[in-house]
Amino acid sequence: MPTPAATAERPAARTTPVVSAPGCDACPHPVTDHDAVSARYCRATVASGLERGCICQV
Repeated sequence: MPTPAATAERPAARTTPVVSAPGCDACPHPVTDHDAVSARYCRATVASGLERGCICQV
């Protein structure tokens, strides 16, 4: 029987900070270059402790 999503094991949170250019903690782009979607994606990436690719349109 599959494990319900609510009880599935979550990936471990990142323990080291992301090193990036000034501005954004999730990607190498300045915060001023983010559109609304990119800003939300980067904030969620940092808040969740995920390591995922950049979606910025710059």
